[in-house]
Amino acid sequence: MGEGDQVQQLNFFTENTDQELDKVITFLKGIPNFERKLGRILRKSIDEVVNGRYTGRYSIEQLDKTEKTYIGTRVQHMLQHELDLPYGEVMDALVDGIEVDIKFTIGKNWTIPLEADGHICLLISADDNKSIFQAGCLRISSEVLNSGKNRDSKRTINAEGRELITWLVSNGSLPGNALLKLDPEVIKKVYSKKSGQERINELFRSCPGIVFNGAAIESVAMQKDSSKRVRDARNIWLKPEGISIYSGKYDNDKLLEKGLSPLEKDEFMSFYDLESETN
Repeated sequence: MGEGDQVQQLNFFTENTDQELDKVITFLKGIPNFERKLGRILRKSIDEVVNGRYTGRYSIEQLDKTEKTYIGTRVQHMLQHELDLPYGEVMDALVDGIEVDIKFTIGKNWTIPLEADGHICLLISADDNKSIFQAGCLRISSEVLNSGKNRDSKRTINAEGRELITWLVSNGSLPGNALLKLDPEVIKKVYSKKSGQERINELFRSCPGIVFNGAAIESVAMQKDSSKRVRDARNIWLKPEGISIYSGKYDNDKLLEKGLSPLEKDEFMSFYDLESETN
């Protein structure tokens, strides 16, 4: 049997006889705002493992191998909690009563354990640098896996298997990590400041019009009460320089008046405010 015939046979099986897979896909697609919820889950999972408040880190690339692996564990548990999915007896979760394994990667493929053979996997990947993610479902079998195994006997999905993934989100928008988009010289300048207050001041001074979420603020401040550093930057340090800091929690009405998009509750953005300079 040629590769084309094999793919055709697998497609026939998936499309015509796998009622459990259809139920899982229908259930997940039926979750209101599924793509947006999943994007937020991924953003929060990554930020929690990066742990910028205590480490000053802001990038997955700054993590060691064990920490990178742990992102997948956080994604699994947070996804089950946020989407109200019960724990499975064999696999990670029950989706509409069906055992489903949840697999996450920041790479280009997923590693599938032996015990997932015959079960459905919810496959999720994220690229923080590009602010995108994917999520899809696949029934695992030897036909959809590469023959090579790692030291834990896990195998990756082959080209034929990729063709069989039913994508729930093919090009999702991952809430951005603005620090990853900054010029390296700007990052260097911000982190060269000694105190958390000075770093926050420099961040908003150097990056007008850029939206920073709470995790980014914590990574720069490296303090528990990072929001106080923002308030002090806004009310004491930067106001005399004609710089205004807007908060999604309090200032969306002002942003709308200026014809700008509103921010999320934990987001902040600075502007060189001409009105402040003339008053």
